[in-house]
Formats: sequence, C-alpha cells, structure tokens
Amino acid sequence: LGAYCSIDSTAGEGSRIDIDLPLRQTLLHSLLFRRGGELFAVPLHSLRRAVHQRDTEVQTVIEPGIGEAPAPAPATLLECADGTIGVASDEIVGARELWVRSLTLPAHAGQRFIGAARTEEGELALVLDPEKLRSLQ
Repeated sequence: LGAYCSIDSTAGEGSRIDIDLPLRQTLLHSLLFRRGGELFAVPLHSLRRAVHQRDTEVQTVIEPGIGEAPAPAPATLLECADGTIGVASDEIVGARELWVRSLTLPAHAGQRFIGAARTEEGELALVLDPEKLRSLQ
C-alpha cells in the first residue's frame, strides 16, 4: 500500500505511533450528471443545491471536459457556499456514493478534476473539483 509507520517511545513519558496511509481512494457522496454521453460527478459536500436548466442565465458555463461552453447552454447550476457555477450538462443522473481514485494528469487537464470513479454499472465518471471550476470562471 505504500504506508509508513514509525514508533517513538520514551520511558516514563509514553509512546507516539505515526501511521501515514496514502490516500489513493476515498468514498464520496456525489451528484452524477451527463454531458455528451460522458459521465461526470461533483462531491455533494461542496453543494448547497443543484438545478438543471435548459436555458441558463449564468454568463459563463464551464464545459466539464474542455473549458468554457457557449452560453446559453443546457447546464446544471451548482450552488456552492461562495457562488453559483454553471456546468454544461445534458441531464442529472442522481446522487451516489462513489469510490474515487486520484488521477495523475498533465497540469492543464488535471486542474478541474479530483479523480475518477466506476459506478455500480461499470461506467467511468470523472469527479470535478467545484473550487477549481470557480477559478476558471
């Protein structure tokens, strides 16, 4: 697993045990949506609300795979603690628990993704990072 463990003990004072486990995967409650036949997810803990709209009033809509999409575009509006993000989407699939694995991507591609996950049906979903998406607006 690539874990690291160290033990430091001093007589009369006690012991200290450090365990370092690399976070290669984590369980996230996520909102799944589709865009152009591809599946994407957003962690639910980062959202207050999500609404799918055919014509959006958001000035900039982020295309999840490549960048900015022409507005107006069908979008899922992700309401976060510090603002609303418009993410181009064809439909909201629903909420699921996903085992998300980290990705190693080139810097320009990885800036908007937390990782990837396989759904129960075997589909691959890229997990978006809402904070990074907000910085693209």
